[in-house]
Amino acid sequence: MRDIIFYKKLFGNQFKFMKMEEKNDVVRIIDVPHIEEFEQRILQLGGNLTVPTVELKDKQKIAYFSDPDGCIFALLEHDR
Repeated sequence: MRDIIFYKKLFGNQFKFMKMEEKNDVVRIIDVPHIEEFEQRILQLGGNLTVPTVELKDKQKIAYFSDPDGCIFALLEHDR
């Protein structure tokens, strides 16, 4: 089970974690205003950076992280 406390501390108590069928090939992608705002907090909460921020088409950016349980998730930033 993923560490829901980690995600609530990172994104606030309003964060809703959708239960999905457990599969190793599923990566959750979370839309955020600015990846940089979350990166340091992720590291402080025991997470790790697995793939640094890269730019995608349409002025989007994505970075991959792992939570303290080792589960991979991504943050996606749109140029707003």
